[in-house]
Amino acid sequence: MKTIAKTFILILLLSGSTHVNAQLAQRNLFQSFTVDNIRQSLPTPGKWHPFPTTAKEWQKILPDSVIRQYIVNGEKTMQEEFPDLTAVSFLQFTRNKNRSQYESIYSARRYQLFNLMMAELMEGKGRFNDKIANEVWAICEESFWGLPAHIQGLADVDHPYVDLFAAETASQLAWIYYFLGDNLDQVSRQLKPRIVSEVTRRIFNPMLTASWFWMGGGDPNKRLNNWAPWIMSNYITTALLLEKDEAKRAAAVKRALNTIDQYLNGLGNDGAINEGPIYWFASVGCVFDALSILHNASADKISIYDVPFLKNTVSYIYKMHIADKYFVNIGDATVKMDVDGVSLYRFGKAINDPSLMAFGSQAAKNVSTISNKPIDRLFPRRFFNLVAMDSCVKYERKYTALKDAWMADIQMMCSRSDNGFFVSSHGGHNAESHNHNDVGDFNVYLNGKPLLLDAGRGTYSGRTFSDERYTLWFNTSGYHNLPEVNGIQQKDGEQYAAKAVQYVTNNNRTSLSMDIAGAYPSEAGIEIWKRTVALYKKGWVEISDAYALKTPAPVSQHLMTVCDADISRPGIIVFTMPDKTKARLLYDAATWNIEKQAVVLKEPEDEDIRKAWEGQTIIRISLNSKKPVKKGTSTYRIQKVE
Repeated sequence: MKTIAKTFILILLLSGSTHVNAQLAQRNLFQSFTVDNIRQSLPTPGKWHPFPTTAKEWQKILPDSVIRQYIVNGEKTMQEEFPDLTAVSFLQFTRNKNRSQYESIYSARRYQLFNLMMAELMEGKGRFNDKIANEVWAICEESFWGLPAHIQGLADVDHPYVDLFAAETASQLAWIYYFLGDNLDQVSRQLKPRIVSEVTRRIFNPMLTASWFWMGGGDPNKRLNNWAPWIMSNYITTALLLEKDEAKRAAAVKRALNTIDQYLNGLGNDGAINEGPIYWFASVGCVFDALSILHNASADKISIYDVPFLKNTVSYIYKMHIADKYFVNIGDATVKMDVDGVSLYRFGKAINDPSLMAFGSQAAKNVSTISNKPIDRLFPRRFFNLVAMDSCVKYERKYTALKDAWMADIQMMCSRSDNGFFVSSHGGHNAESHNHNDVGDFNVYLNGKPLLLDAGRGTYSGRTFSDERYTLWFNTSGYHNLPEVNGIQQKDGEQYAAKAVQYVTNNNRTSLSMDIAGAYPSEAGIEIWKRTVALYKKGWVEISDAYALKTPAPVSQHLMTVCDADISRPGIIVFTMPDKTKARLLYDAATWNIEKQAVVLKEPEDEDIRKAWEGQTIIRISLNSKKPVKKGTSTYRIQKVE
């Protein structure tokens, strides 16, 4: 059990927070579904048929272009070598903190298998069967279905551990069993039993007694992160497709629902998550995966779609939308993303949210890939999307962006003006899941493009979820739109938080005010730092800081941008947007000196930052006080240059 003990430590780091919320909302939305009720609501094992299993059936549903593209993908995959996974590549994470070497090979194996499965499913001629059999057997031979970052060293095969990707792999193999079981039998009648044997050993048996961190470690009051619904949605799928014992299957579903309940209990009443929009698809989105599966399998007997709270959980994704592919970036979320519009449309339809349906339909129309690439792994979601794709793109309602949004539980404000400004800001604390030290940070976008920004997350490595996390520049407050006092930045920890948070909105102005002094350690010497981020509806932004320090100290205000920034005129920063629109930020030249520097992207963790900004240079502008200050008020106005 030594490996699992070390894993527990790593998972604590991965979660971003070990916070125990004594005030979990005990919604327990699935409490009414008992094991007996679940057992009676589900079809007998082997009788659940959610999707077509023959090429002729799929060809009746999908356009010829989609069918052909899946087959072409399979034909390309037939020419590819199936890469080897070695012990040494697995150990790279332990030896030098490298995650990508093993993970890229690991993912390639599963994407190859998916491409082959879909090609055979769409064509139905058997020509992909042998390669599918080879790859199924090879994956069954893997010692561990998870990732090196989630355990310490090589896997202990006698004590299987269910992480995110072990559950994903089990689900993928279960779908192959469902779709292509007869094809596997044509190659060898040992393949299907091998899948069941490996899933039973690696997933079903451990889950009977396990109580890992992502499940709460036995504590029903532990706040759970995205691992809980992500793993449990796959666990439900696998149990429904492969577990032949009705009692065990019902017990597995009940256990999964209890864990999903605990995850949902940890969300605030606004239904928002603090991990950022991209993690919504791997958290709340996975809750809806589980709901979709159970609703389908039970013929609507196991369903909570009518619970009003669910509307709050899904509205988060469009509340956080800025424009095009840009979403509000917080913590380890990404700057922009192709959203899985078909899933959003389906979820909106299930709970009767026309805005989400319209938002999803709009997004789906803007993504020209057959399998909605944004899903990444999450394979079960693809099949539900395929059968809903036609109705999604035909949905006629137009999406209208919200003017204002306030999510009190995560203290997040979003607001937009009629002349193209979008502003977001948030309070919170510095121990949120996937946290960056960024209490009081703000983003300003103009005409759908970033003006002042959060640089986003870097490439995950061993340093990302370790005691070195805040040595990475993009995780620190010094590289957010935040002040630095006496050379001291914000500190990580739940106690480092915003206080006196107040949101106000009316027809003229929307603002978020807070005291961010508590986000800094005592050595910064801050008594109060009241920050107000305001969007005036007539078309300008103001950031106002009123502060008092214990003793006079140098102060800096950092600003992050990818725009061309002209700082040659004292008191004015002129930003040139990609579309050549200009904006200016006005500051008090009598108080501040100004300098700017390009952020040098040279570390392995910087690679995802480089990709996200598509080669644009990230600039940090620093306003530095001309002399030590003890108290004062600083206002920065941002407006268009007409």
